[in-house]
Amino acid sequence: MFIKNFFSYTAIFMFVLFVVVNSLALGQVGVGYPFLGVILLLSTYLFIATCPKVIIKIRKKNVASLIFLIVFFLYIFLSVIINTWDLSKLKALTIGTSGGILFSFLFGWIFSLCIDVIRNTSLSNRLRTSLHYIFLFFTLFACVFVVSNLLSSSSDRQLLVLDSAGAYQRPADLMIMSLMLIAAVSLVANEKNKTITFISINALCVSIVAMTLSLVSQLLGSNMGLVGCLAILIIYLFCVFFKETQKVINGVDFYLSKVLLNRKGNFWLAAIKLVLSLFLVFSLLVTLFDIPFDMLRITGYGSGEASSVNSRFAIIKKNFIDQLAYNPIFGHSEVETLLNTKGEYIHSFVLSLATHTGLIGLILFGLMMFFVYRERLRGTNLAGGQTFSLFRISIILFILLLGSFFTFYAWMPFWFALGLFGFSRHT
Repeated sequence: MFIKNFFSYTAIFMFVLFVVVNSLALGQVGVGYPFLGVILLLSTYLFIATCPKVIIKIRKKNVASLIFLIVFFLYIFLSVIINTWDLSKLKALTIGTSGGILFSFLFGWIFSLCIDVIRNTSLSNRLRTSLHYIFLFFTLFACVFVVSNLLSSSSDRQLLVLDSAGAYQRPADLMIMSLMLIAAVSLVANEKNKTITFISINALCVSIVAMTLSLVSQLLGSNMGLVGCLAILIIYLFCVFFKETQKVINGVDFYLSKVLLNRKGNFWLAAIKLVLSLFLVFSLLVTLFDIPFDMLRITGYGSGEASSVNSRFAIIKKNFIDQLAYNPIFGHSEVETLLNTKGEYIHSFVLSLATHTGLIGLILFGLMMFFVYRERLRGTNLAGGQTFSLFRISIILFILLLGSFFTFYAWMPFWFALGLFGFSRHT
């Protein structure tokens, strides 16, 4: 049992190292692939070891979401092939480590297997706690190592790595994915050791990791990384410490409406208090390390404008109608190039689905998400404790909401979250 837990933590830490090397080697191709190879080897062993009798088991009650997922993927892949006849573009969209939706989904599912092993294998509390502390220690060390290296490469006039231009999106996406994973593992560990000391140390370590990754995202020039990491931290701490969330959950029958429409307002009151508290903590850290806000990209390096937000909305306003009108039924995977607006693709998850996959793709995606929520995220189908269940659905909703305003439909954090929480093996 120890071997399974050790391999699970090792696989997760390998992904942390993959994120680290990609943050330090901006713009380089093929960096960190050996870490992914180790993850695949370890996860293959875990998959076989935990399924000795039945290798693949599909629950009948969950089959609709799986069918629509497969149909949606096939539609996307066929659309790219028919529209471009370029296998390199198909590879980039499927298994590419910069925007591969299949790569992101499969690794999310692989890590859901690791989390399932950590939760369900029998291990002494002392050994389990020690293993988790070792994982947190090495994760913290890796994050500090990244910050120290990037700070030495930043400009004196603005908090930005000098050679990061155009290369920050990939490592920022990977950081969001890794923080999702670290927070999920910590919540599962809390289920096994419910002492206030352990839970507090866990929360402190996750907070430091999240704050560090937020700083790294700004060193690389990514506002999305900053917003994503801080929001995941807020959701994590909210699920851990605010007992008000339990008042809106009736047993294990967790329904989204009970949280969002809670008449007593405990959920939203707790959320407001937590956001304000974390904002103060983040401000204190920035002041402590003498990093003025006008050196951050999110403030426009002193201009007071979030230029990345403005440019995204400007592209939507300028090009969305024309790109949608090109082929509203089936869409086109290269529509921005065909309309002589190359590079000006729609930065919105839902809207880019409409322009690049058409009405059919949008309907397939909507049906898939409907059945994912109905079969896997709602009611008694939720696995694990109430806290972890709340965390899962909150992360998926947040990532989808964030992507709907700022990212392309191939945004890796969403597909990673879908594999990690939406199609996890224990649902």
